[in-house]
Amino acid sequence: MTRVLNTKNISKKDIKIGEIFNSWKVVDFSPGGGIICICLLCNKTIKKLRRFEVIKGKTKHCQECRPQAVKKEKKQKIIKKRAIEIKQIFNYWQVIEKRDNNKILCLCLKCNKIKKEINVYSLLDGTSKSCGCDRNKLEIGQTYKSWNLINKKEDFGWICKCTKCGTIHNRTGMQVLNVGCPTCLQKTLESKNKIKINEKIGYWKFLENPINKKEIECLCTGCNSIKKTKKYWITSGRSKSCGCMSFENRSKTNIQRIGVSCSAKLKSQRYRLQQWCEKNPEKVFISKSEREIFEWIKQYYPDVKKYKKDSNEIDIFISELNLGIELNGLYWHSEEILKRKHSSGKTYHLNKTKYFQNMNIRVIHIWENEWKDKQKQIKSYLLSAMKLNQNKVFARKCDFIWSDNKDDIKQVNKFLEDYHIQGKPHQTKYVIKIIYNNEMIGCATFGKHHRNSKDWVLSRFCIKQNYTITGGLSKLSKLACNQLKSDIISWADYRLSLGTGYEKAGWIKDTILPPDYFYQKGGRKIFSKQSRQKKSVNTPKDMTEHEHAKLDGLSRVYDCGKIRFIYKYEIKED
Repeated sequence: MTRVLNTKNISKKDIKIGEIFNSWKVVDFSPGGGIICICLLCNKTIKKLRRFEVIKGKTKHCQECRPQAVKKEKKQKIIKKRAIEIKQIFNYWQVIEKRDNNKILCLCLKCNKIKKEINVYSLLDGTSKSCGCDRNKLEIGQTYKSWNLINKKEDFGWICKCTKCGTIHNRTGMQVLNVGCPTCLQKTLESKNKIKINEKIGYWKFLENPINKKEIECLCTGCNSIKKTKKYWITSGRSKSCGCMSFENRSKTNIQRIGVSCSAKLKSQRYRLQQWCEKNPEKVFISKSEREIFEWIKQYYPDVKKYKKDSNEIDIFISELNLGIELNGLYWHSEEILKRKHSSGKTYHLNKTKYFQNMNIRVIHIWENEWKDKQKQIKSYLLSAMKLNQNKVFARKCDFIWSDNKDDIKQVNKFLEDYHIQGKPHQTKYVIKIIYNNEMIGCATFGKHHRNSKDWVLSRFCIKQNYTITGGLSKLSKLACNQLKSDIISWADYRLSLGTGYEKAGWIKDTILPPDYFYQKGGRKIFSKQSRQKKSVNTPKDMTEHEHAKLDGLSRVYDCGKIRFIYKYEIKED
């Protein structure tokens, strides 16, 4: 099925794979609502396009094939131009005479009076259909807006009288309906710009009457100097002084912005800016989310600051704990943006974590969307990392309840949504509830591995805000191992944890997994790599997952990888 030129009557839904619109052939549909097309002129470029652009013919071919397509269009127009004959009719125009410079003298058949020179291409394209007599039928003696029609001119237009000022003007039909009186407009402008002697605008004071003068003699009250300036510059606000006050105004904004009065000095002497940045690191290049975290942590640790070593920098550093917190914006920490400044966008976050780990500094990476959407859970995790939990409970004083009841699983899932950064898992078969004083202060979930159904996985372990359970993970792991009678696998996210809690609880470090990725769009939306699989998104056969994601405006963001741990099941001998 092919539809080449007549695309006006096609609805947006009436598109099928294999259809042709001009030089585009529909290959597939995009999940965002667009269509994926291939250019038939070169048979190379594949592009995601909007439906209405293809339907209405706003895009006809790819950018590479433009010169070739333009030549074809010119040839077609020249052929049509040569084929025009006298007395040929285009809409309401009848050709009378061919003239030079692509113009043709035509007669309007609607009124049989008006003859007009019209461009050839406007005739062929149908942009000009008549002289305009069929649009609006104006009558003599009637008033339209501020115009009273007196008489009709012989050649073209109307003789009109303004009902406000009484002046007579020659106007076209469109001007009668849409444009006001020019004399009335001039009077209103003069009344707005009417200036009196000794009147003050900005720092200027007028010393003479400015009527019918382009330049006026004025006094600058900033430095008491007399100068001639243009009237329009003063009334429009373009000039506020002779230039003496511009430095004062500029210095006020510069002190608020960078702490120095003159920005010109900073351009010639960069070291002053660097010194100020080192003294006030909390005021330099900080996003809104980062400032919020900075101010929140400052309540507990007033000496918090930025930390820089060589080319690596930590956004928020607590020297007392050797703890660094990085707030990573999704767009600015995507693979494409990081490649511009660094050699690799894949291992950037991992390399920074390892660099500071060698200096005994733990770095926690937080995505900007996590702080915006799950601020309560992030604060709970950071309070625990900063050792500020107020309630400390021993595991021997708590009850650990193993359950596969649906009501218990629902209760645990709700608890995870409230206190865990990742929320509830996709599948849960068993849960452990940690009860203290008839209140659930912690939980864990277990399920089968999504690839290997033989392996059991500890998918979530979560403790309530402001609580620390000493020995909780160790006791929980033993209970789960005895119930499942199998080894248990779990992962620690390297951007949040180094896995020391697992090792203290008796877990064995198995492997370190490389950085994994997800997709982001516009620095706000997140898509997992599983949701972008070829089957679920209908990726064309010739394209990779990454190429298709680029077409949809997505970019990859890499984390720090994961550490895999195993808790071994020991068979008790009788």
